[in-house]
Amino acid sequence: MVNEFLHYYVQRARIYRNEAQRAITYTTLEEPERAEIIRKTLLRSVDAELANLSTEIVDYANLLKDIQAFSKNKKNLVEQLTFIRGNCQLFIAKHTEEK
Repeated sequence: MVNEFLHYYVQRARIYRNEAQRAITYTTLEEPERAEIIRKTLLRSVDAELANLSTEIVDYANLLKDIQAFSKNKKNLVEQLTFIRGNCQLFIAKHTEEK
């Protein structure tokens, strides 16, 4: 049962990582408005998951809490997106063979 949850949360982390990368790409293409929309969507999703989270995978809950806390520190857009991407990649690497 825990493995099923873990697989799901690894997939969620991949989605967050990929969306953060997509938003970073928009910033390099000088489309910060699109990047900001993606960032806001990611953070709303994090908030919703935390509000409804009932998992035995503590690392995933900690990942979401870290993202939420970092975003509240009013860092700039690229810093927030880089933090999300990097921490999701660390979570994925820890729980899979993907490095």
